This record gives sequence, structure tokens and C-alpha cells, in this order.
Amino acid sequence: MTNRAKFLVAFALVACSTIELRSQAIFATLTGVVSDPSQAVVPQATVKLKNEQSGSLRETTTNSDGYYTFASLSVDMPRVRKKYTPTCPVNGY
Repeated sequence: MTNRAKFLVAFALVACSTIELRSQAIFATLTGVVSDPSQAVVPQATVKLKNEQSGSLRETTTNSDGYYTFASLSVDMPRVRKKYTPTCPVNGY
């Protein structure tokens, strides 16, 4: 194999691995249960999730068993921490 062919093979391998690394993304899912002081679940409660860095706010509603889920949350990357704060303002509690 000539030097030029070896160079092209090496370049192709590096280019492909770089493209693959750029396409990867890391996400998380946050799941929880809303309950009242007596530990009874609270269906149809509104749950809000705030990203403390960007200020963005997401909202969901609990199901009939009091469960909620926030999917596709970006997670910590090196030197960048994401902090999320969930809240659930429910009248009467």
C-alpha cells in the first residue's frame, strides 16, 4: 500500500470517528410521584420543571396514579452543570 493510500485510509477513519462523536447526545428522564401530606397520590396535578441556568420552564400533568415524567432533559457535560428544580403548586396543600 502506498503512503498516499495509507494516508487516505487513516484520514477516513479519523473523519468517521469525529462525525460519530459529534452526533452523540446525552439525555435523561426525570420521573416522580406527587402526594399530599397523608401520602395519598394527587392525580391531574400540574408539575413544572425549571432549568436554573437557562430559565426555561417545562410543564406536565400527573397521571391517575400521581406519576409524572419529563423526558429528553440534557444532562451534565464536562464543566457545564445543569440544575433542574421541580415544583407542584397544588391548592389546599
